[in-house]
Amino acid sequence: MARSAAYPAATIYYLAYGLNHIDVADADRLWGLVVLFSVVLHGLPVTPIMRLLDRQHGRDLHKD
Repeated sequence: MARSAAYPAATIYYLAYGLNHIDVADADRLWGLVVLFSVVLHGLPVTPIMRLLDRQHGRDLHKD
């Protein structure tokens, strides 16, 4: 598994593990928040980081 894909998977795994061992009143809301934050935290920086890496490797996608 790719390293970047491992973090969200680990978060979901440990949330599922924890929720199977304790009783949480708003478990559905917790799931939603964890998935939302995971998407935001892992999704937002992707474009700027990829652009930076492309520039560092001499690839400019905006050239004609």
